[in-house]
Amino acid sequence: GSDCVAGQLNRGTLEMLLGNPISRRRIYWVQVLVTTTGTCLLASLAWVAMTLSVYSNMVTDTIEPPSLEIPGTPFSIPLSFAEPETVEKPMSEFVDINQFWPAITILFAMGFFVAGFAMMISSLDRYRWRTIGICIAFVVIQQMMRILAMAKPEYSFLLNYTFFNPFDPEGLVHIYVNQPELYWDFWLYRGAEIHRLSGLGCHLVLLGLGLLMYIIGDQVFTRRDLPAPV
Repeated sequence: GSDCVAGQLNRGTLEMLLGNPISRRRIYWVQVLVTTTGTCLLASLAWVAMTLSVYSNMVTDTIEPPSLEIPGTPFSIPLSFAEPETVEKPMSEFVDINQFWPAITILFAMGFFVAGFAMMISSLDRYRWRTIGICIAFVVIQQMMRILAMAKPEYSFLLNYTFFNPFDPEGLVHIYVNQPELYWDFWLYRGAEIHRLSGLGCHLVLLGLGLLMYIIGDQVFTRRDLPAPV
């Protein structure tokens, strides 16, 4: 995303590209398409890697010898003097890989948001190094806000201003597994009060903000005066 406008301006290749009969908007949205496709492929690769890991690894399971439980007490009487048996079983017997797809889709949504922010900044700037610096600073500041909000209850309101709030893979997997009927709601309620964003809300916030930034970048790039390469 950072190379879309600022990188090509810095290298001087954008001037040559625009010398051809092609609009700025087409150049911009082709970059958006390529970036989004790459983000989708990265998320898919994470899913494939996780699947291969689950189906190729073994876990150790200990089988205790049979025993007789004494009702009303925490004691039991062993029915055999054999030692506990240790066996290896495929991890796939204990892990359902389909329960983790919310983590993959929210990873794509987060990548879409960050790429949209980077492309918007790139459309405003002319130096790629500065664009990358701004994007890194943005992510670092957002992460610091998240840590502060989690460490100090009086600063918990800061979570409402960081994109790490909707990016919650563990929380979304927990909702999907334990409360699947609530996953597609926008809000998750605790009693009558809003507790947090649910699955649909987290995805729509990140995808919506990412799309908004792409549109802002498009409007800036198609209307700004492009400086000559230095």
